[in-house]
Amino acid sequence: MKHVLAFGASLTEGYHNGGYDFHPYTIRLEQLLKTKGEFMVWNYGISGQTTKDMIQRLPNIFKEKGSNFFSAAIILGGTNDLWERTPEKTIVNLYKLHSIMISNGLISFAVTLPELKFEGDPEFKWLTETRNIVNHQLM
Repeated sequence: MKHVLAFGASLTEGYHNGGYDFHPYTIRLEQLLKTKGEFMVWNYGISGQTTKDMIQRLPNIFKEKGSNFFSAAIILGGTNDLWERTPEKTIVNLYKLHSIMISNGLISFAVTLPELKFEGDPEFKWLTETRNIVNHQLM
């Protein structure tokens, strides 16, 4: 069996409907992967975390499961960082997360940050610009 680590914050955890409901993407991902073989997707999303928080949390997962438990990781992080308006710091933190995954023998996949509902408002033009900077570096 191959174990996939889904690592992130609220979007990984499945946050929607203002936090009244949670429906993580990992449920459907696991269904799709199982059509290709024996896969289990482990959801390690915690709402509200920044990439800095994620860096601090990641070693505990490897301590809990062992560094050889997972074969791949999907990282979706940085949305909460956008409010700090420091895309360079977010990019550095995301690189650190991917480096940790790779150094533990995992294939590491980056997910770009999705558009947020606030982005249609001209007052939040900076949010779109910040998100685009981060996403450009992830591609």
